[in-house]
Amino acid sequence: MSERATAHGAEVIGGLANVDVDGVPHDVLLLDRGLVLAACPKKKDGGKVRLRELLDSAPVVELAERHRFVAFEDVAAATVVKRAPVHLALTLHSGESLSLKQSWSGDTLTKRCGDAFFAIAQELGAVPTPAQNG
Repeated sequence: MSERATAHGAEVIGGLANVDVDGVPHDVLLLDRGLVLAACPKKKDGGKVRLRELLDSAPVVELAERHRFVAFEDVAAATVVKRAPVHLALTLHSGESLSLKQSWSGDTLTKRCGDAFFAIAQELGAVPTPAQNG
């Protein structure tokens, strides 16, 4: 059996605040090796500050250990349900499904984070659904 993928050596690409992950609000750090999903309050205020505090609280590898880490190599399939704001459906090799919905009003670390989120989906082989809009 192979080792589980980790965030060792991963670099931060961006971050999105208040992303619904299966209906539960999370702050999401986009890494070059996967996603760190950190549960957050429903209140959308202060998302950018919360993302910065999260990044300043520990090295990336520790954040991935403290919170849920979804390695890109664990993703079997990705579908873009909606382009803007980004809504992705991920199916993991374990059979688990994840729905990640970016909020219109959620903060990001930079203005390009939504585009980076979409680019990640494309790199994972995501295909748009027929109902995709935006």
